[in-house]
Amino acid sequence: MAIATFYHTSGAILGPLLIFGGLGYFLDRKFSSRPLYLIIGVFLAFVTTNILLFKKLGQINHLIATYKEKASESSDENVELLDSNNNQVTDSIKNNPASGLVKNSPDNPPRN
Repeated sequence: MAIATFYHTSGAILGPLLIFGGLGYFLDRKFSSRPLYLIIGVFLAFVTTNILLFKKLGQINHLIATYKEKASESSDENVELLDSNNNQVTDSIKNNPASGLVKNSPDNPPRN
């Protein structure tokens, strides 16, 4: 999931910048209006990048909330957690305190 997030983030930054920045550069050369359209293109790329990244952040937050909800609902020790592709999350992730997916028990008290 980390590699997919990296590729999505890279594409969300570079894609709009190349498209809108390149279009602005092309229009500046065509109409001899340097750097008006390039600045407009970079601004549009900035806005588009922010929209794409905030959508991805919302998806990640929803995924984390789903994992926590499933972990807290189940009283069974073997909680079945699925990632966004419906693949089972491994035990090393489920039992990692940093993931926030570990159930509280007398052996594992809540951390403040």
